Amino acid sequence: MQTTTTPNDGRSVSEPGFECRPADTIETLMHRINRIEGQVRGLRGLLERDTPSRDVLVQTSAIIAAVRSLERVVVNGFVRDSLVPSLQAGKLDAIDSFMDCLSRSNH
Repeated sequence: MQTTTTPNDGRSVSEPGFECRPADTIETLMHRINRIEGQVRGLRGLLERDTPSRDVLVQTSAIIAAVRSLERVVVNGFVRDSLVPSLQAGKLDAIDSFMDCLSRSNH
């Protein structure tokens, strides 16, 4: 049996627009966040040691790529677990909400 998160804001789990993330997705997200945190700590170390800018840029590029990878997992889950059910329930305004979310994340 797959474990999911539960709502804590009074909404029903079956309500379109509320997504419960499976435990394996949460584990994947937490792993990616831990990796990002390590990369940021590495960046701090580079700056504290006055490392050449080239090396700093390589590290910032790695951090950006890791954050984008995290975003992809979140977006895929949102589409699968929230957007699609909302559209199936006839809530077309979910598209506008999704597009607004994407535009805020510079996609």
